[in-house]
Amino acid sequence: ILEDRMYPMMEDTVVYYFDVSEPSNPKDLGSTEQNGYYLSSRVVEGSLYLVTNKYYYSEPREEDPRTYIPSYKEGDKESIIEEKDLSIAPGELEASYIVICAFNLESQKCTSSKAILGGGRTVYASKDNIYIAMTKWKEEKENNIITASEETVIIGISLNNGVLGDPITGTVPGYEINQFAMDEHKGYLRIVTTENSETYEEVIYKDGTTARMWKEDNKVSNGIYVLDKNLKVVGGLSGL
Repeated sequence: ILEDRMYPMMEDTVVYYFDVSEPSNPKDLGSTEQNGYYLSSRVVEGSLYLVTNKYYYSEPREEDPRTYIPSYKEGDKESIIEEKDLSIAPGELEASYIVICAFNLESQKCTSSKAILGGGRTVYASKDNIYIAMTKWKEEKENNIITASEETVIIGISLNNGVLGDPITGTVPGYEINQFAMDEHKGYLRIVTTENSETYEEVIYKDGTTARMWKEDNKVSNGIYVLDKNLKVVGGLSGL
């Protein structure tokens, strides 16, 4: 059973464990807790992989790591995610972490944890990997013409008997609609995106101020991309 606990300046997701092997006599096995609001979860081979998104709304305090590093709880025991398990997503960053913990269903102990600074919204998981996708805006400028478009940053983490692998990243044009736009087959990740670009002209006035003047209608198309185990694009179609 999952529960979101959302209070001012604090968000946590709680998991309650019950043994229902005897339906007439269910047993409460305890609970675990993880920073952030619930994003997704998967159960694979006796491990619960819980994914949350932890935002930070206030200034960090150096003397209190909990104000800038996510944590989790096993019962009443709180643990800060270790430095070796922290990483940073590429591109412009949000003040939030994607937090992933693997909890053993029998012991309710955390066997592995990761936290990635930069946010994320879409989760897809196979038996062997979990992928988190986040959309970023990028701009390209040629002379005074600016083209703005979206791209999807994909973070991949392997799953191995309750142990989370080190994150790897890849990028494809456009944005994904939801988890059903991603699929894994024989070690390759396939993703469908919608590509949306806008063009502006940068105008510089006599007083030195600048403004952007909308130049062209939005260009919208779709694309499908195939990425290998290192999240490198090995094939695709665009302009669909």
